[in-house]
Amino acid sequence: PMLKEDNFDFSFAGLKTSALYWLRDHTVIARRSQSDDEAIQSPTDTGSPRSFQSLAMTAWRTIVDLIVIPIPLLAAFIRIGNFFNSEIVGKPTNLPWGIKFPLYELSPVARHPSQIYESLISLSLFIFIFFIYKKYNNKLPPLFITNLFLLLYFSSRFLIEFLKADYQTSLGLTMGQILSVPFILWSAGWFIKRYYFKK
Repeated sequence: PMLKEDNFDFSFAGLKTSALYWLRDHTVIARRSQSDDEAIQSPTDTGSPRSFQSLAMTAWRTIVDLIVIPIPLLAAFIRIGNFFNSEIVGKPTNLPWGIKFPLYELSPVARHPSQIYESLISLSLFIFIFFIYKKYNNKLPPLFITNLFLLLYFSSRFLIEFLKADYQTSLGLTMGQILSVPFILWSAGWFIKRYYFKK
């Protein structure tokens, strides 16, 4: 039974029902789940195991979306650290912004500052994802932010790898590119399945 406003029912069923009603009416999780395929059932179904499982799954997906948002910002700072430590350097270049890395080689030559490229891309990605989240939060389905991050971040990383020093494997790709492919395919497949096959 649903808890009344002034009724302190500490039974498990009462607490569960109360928590479900609160999540449904007052949290972003419930508002966003209304547009998802696994939307929360009507108030009369809120206490059912199926509706509780649906709400728990939606909550988990929403939490993942929130965790993903600052990851590009963290990646940007990590690449700045790589730059100052002369790590993950780029290929030689004649471009005016080429950088020499004396800690990387005894006779340094100007190279692509690939760490700076990645840092700027990650920072731009953070701003873009944060903007999307703030502007369209209530309209986005769970895991939209997560898959958007995976698609954009690993696609850009795949391309930047072509400018890095020769770290190719026997397949002709760098290890970074090989590790990026599954994330690109997964996230692209998620968008295709959700927005193309549902037409």
